[in-house]
Amino acid sequence: MVFEKILQDIVQGVEGGRAGLIIGRDGIALETFIRPDSDGGMDIQALGVELVTLTGEIGRVTQALGSESFEELSLVLLGNIVVMRMITPEYFLVVVLGREGNFGKVRYLMRRELPRLRQEL
Repeated sequence: MVFEKILQDIVQGVEGGRAGLIIGRDGIALETFIRPDSDGGMDIQALGVELVTLTGEIGRVTQALGSESFEELSLVLLGNIVVMRMITPEYFLVVVLGREGNFGKVRYLMRRELPRLRQEL
């Protein structure tokens, strides 16, 4: 219930917020939230699984750059903006915005909730 409230606060607290999820590195979602008035047709769990798969490739890129890991991944697509932030090495926070979404604010809200998420995990 705590995770759902955090996701709801982030998604509904930003202009253009559509959905969010907390997902493990194993591809299993701990919690999802889709804004009720959001456009249909989004499979947020499938999106999360694909993003987790992508983190393996990103890990190789970060190693090639001499870095330990990544903190945040952003995808700006034609219709959406997807932001993924590492909570712990095993869990990720993902938020989907519409194209008109406030990218800076969602990044702030995600960073702000990290301590609470880490405490609950």
